[in-house]
Amino acid sequence: MHWFIVDFYCHHLKLVIEVDGAYHNNKKQIIRDRKRTQLLESQDLTIIRFTNNQVLNSIQTVLKRNKKQYENNLQQHPPLGGHRGANEYEIIPKQHPSSGEARG
Repeated sequence: MHWFIVDFYCHHLKLVIEVDGAYHNNKKQIIRDRKRTQLLESQDLTIIRFTNNQVLNSIQTVLKRNKKQYENNLQQHPPLGGHRGANEYEIIPKQHPSSGEARG
C-alpha cells in the first residue's frame, strides 16, 4: 500500500476504508488526500471515505455503504475456490510478534 497507513484494509477485496477527522477539511490536507487516493487507486484499490461524524451519527448508512462496496468488490475479486458469502468471512486476530498474544 505504498508508504501509507490506512484505517482499514482488506487485501483480498482490494478495499481501503478511511475514517477522516476534522483536519481532513484543511485545504492542504484535502490536496494530500486527493493525491494519496489517486496513488492508491493506481494500485487497483478501491477507497471509500467517511467522516468521524458519519461514523458516530449515521452508522447504519456507513454500514450499508460498506456492505454494498464489499459485495461489488467480492464480485470483481472472488476468492480462490469459489464464491463465499458475507457471513463466511471471519476476523482472525494477529499474533503479537514479541509475546505471542492475540491482538484485535
